[in-house]
Amino acid sequence: MTDRVLVTGATGFLGSEIVRVLLERGYRVRGTTTDLSGWGPAHPLAGSPCALERLEMVEMHLLDAGSIDSAVRGCRHVIHAASPFRIQVDDPAEQLVRPAVEGTRALLRAARREGAERVVLTSSMVALAGASVGRPLTEDDWNTTSSLGRDPYAYSKTMAERAAWAMVDSQGGTPSLVAINPSAIIGPSLMDRLNQAHRIFTVLARAPVVLDIEFQVVDVRDVAAAHVAALESPRAAGRYPLSAGGIHLRALGEMVDEAMGSRRTRIPLDNSVGTKLVRALASLVPGGNSDYLRRMVGHRHPVDASRARRDLGFEPRPIADSVRDTVASLESWGRL
Repeated sequence: MTDRVLVTGATGFLGSEIVRVLLERGYRVRGTTTDLSGWGPAHPLAGSPCALERLEMVEMHLLDAGSIDSAVRGCRHVIHAASPFRIQVDDPAEQLVRPAVEGTRALLRAARREGAERVVLTSSMVALAGASVGRPLTEDDWNTTSSLGRDPYAYSKTMAERAAWAMVDSQGGTPSLVAINPSAIIGPSLMDRLNQAHRIFTVLARAPVVLDIEFQVVDVRDVAAAHVAALESPRAAGRYPLSAGGIHLRALGEMVDEAMGSRRTRIPLDNSVGTKLVRALASLVPGGNSDYLRRMVGHRHPVDASRARRDLGFEPRPIADSVRDTVASLESWGRL
């Protein structure tokens, strides 16, 4: 297979795993990073199968249309995994929403000019809903509760995906668009870099309390495989929520303890009194973390991943295996 695939955000947690899967599948890959200075034979991605022969790295910035045009040039397919992912920011409009939305639009314009056949967009579960809806979330759901002032990261992902669909729906033809909406991504990392889900693990390793929070999680290896399946499957179309299921913070903490061979005593606040207390104090927590607590504590956000199972062959591995591998990975990088 000689098709070249562009993977934006190729040195990120998910992007690097997507690159690894593509190389194993025999693709030529062009990956983007915001800084090429760290790229070379010693880089973790350089050790991927056939990386030296089939992996090219280029510099690209989401607010630099010229760099996006250069990156897309000559690529038959595009996987757009690059997007700012920070919960706490000073200026959400400039640091989150603008790069997410404008970068996505510029990439789709470039893909159309180059005649790319398919764009697979990494969206998020947070683009499905910003509050509990009392039933499993599906591809038909959209987040209508987030804004610049409330959960701005979720707002940025929602606006970027909406912008992508608006462009494709208005223009028609190529490229076709598929969106992947994963829940919190966990699993081993090819890079010594923490994403937001990994930060939860580092907090859990030291946390003195347990809150009533249930995470929908999915392994990075399964998410990467779903992206590649979305690229290859003729029937892939529309949006694909991904989740291996929910896990409560208490159970997650116990799994982390077991994987680390230790046991911590935590104050139980995962009850009605504790939930009321946390919600009352959430306003004292800085910025986006306050929004996150209000959205998560005491609520459940189950996800219906049946479309991905049917169209993409999505079969997530057990959560316990993902937790164990995440802890082992973080320990290998000296992060726990």
